[in-house]
Amino acid sequence: MSEMRGIVVPLVTPFAADSSIDVDRLVEHVDRVIEAGVHGVIVAASTGEGVSLLDCERDLLIRTTVEVAAGRVSVLVGCSSYATNDVVAKIDRAAELGAVGGMITHPYYALPDERELLTHYETVSGRVALPVMVYNNPATTGIDMQPEAFAEVLSMPNLVAAKESSGDCTRIPRLRRLVAPEFPLLCGTDNQALEQFVGGADGWVAGVANVIPAQCVALFNLVAAGDLVGAQSLYRRIYRYLTAAELTGKYVQVNRAGLEVLGFPVGPPRQPLLAVDEELMAEVALAVEEANRT
Repeated sequence: MSEMRGIVVPLVTPFAADSSIDVDRLVEHVDRVIEAGVHGVIVAASTGEGVSLLDCERDLLIRTTVEVAAGRVSVLVGCSSYATNDVVAKIDRAAELGAVGGMITHPYYALPDERELLTHYETVSGRVALPVMVYNNPATTGIDMQPEAFAEVLSMPNLVAAKESSGDCTRIPRLRRLVAPEFPLLCGTDNQALEQFVGGADGWVAGVANVIPAQCVALFNLVAAGDLVGAQSLYRRIYRYLTAAELTGKYVQVNRAGLEVLGFPVGPPRQPLLAVDEELMAEVALAVEEANRT
C-alpha cells in the first residue's frame, strides 16, 4: 500500500504548559512535515506518547490531523494495547475518524507466547476493516517476533505492512525472503535506516523526521535513485542525531528537544518522562546543527 511506504512520521504530540494538547502547534507541525515531503504520518504512536492519551485526546489528535492533512498524505493511528478487544476498538475508532490505517505493536506487558500472539493477530485480522501495520519492537513489548513467525502474521488479511525495530540489521532481508516482493517492510530503527534500505526496506517510520524531515526524505530518494554515494554522505551528516535519538534511551525526549533547538517548541513530555538534562540538550543541539549543514 502506498500509504505505508516511504518516510512515515510518528508525530510528536505538542503539549501546552498545562499538559493539554496544543492544537495550534499540532496544526503547524503537521503542515511542516508534509511540506518537507514526507509520505505519511502516524498519530498517537509511542513517539507521540500515545499510551498517555485519554480517548478524547486521541480523537482530537486524529480529527485534527486528518483535517490538516486534507488528503495530502495518509494518516495512520497508533492502536496498540495490552488487550485484543481494545486494539480492535481503537482501530475501528480510527477508521470512523477518517484515518486510512493503524499501527500496532505486540501486546505489551502481557508477554504472550507464540500461540497466544498468533491468536491475537488472527482475532485482530478477522475483526477490523482498516489496513494495519504490525510493529516488532522488543525493547518496549518484551517480545521479539522472529522472521518466520512474523511472516505468518503478515500473511493474515488486513495486516498489510511491517515495521521492524529489533535492532538486528538482518531482519529486513530475512523477512524479504519470506513475504511477497511487493509487501511493504519499513525500518523502525533510526540509526540503521541506510542499512535497512539497502537490505530491502520500502520505507522508514522515522521519529527523527519530526526534527529533520527533509533530510529523511532526501535519504530515501537518494537510495531509490541508486545514488549510494550521495546517500552515504547524507547519512554521515545526520547520523549523530539518529544516534542521539536511538541510543540514549530518551527517544521521545530527544525529539522534543530537537524541535526546541529548531525554535519550534512542542512542550515537555508527560510524566513520568522529563525534559532532557543540560548535557543531553547540548548534544542534541550539536547533532541538529550537524544534520542541517549544507
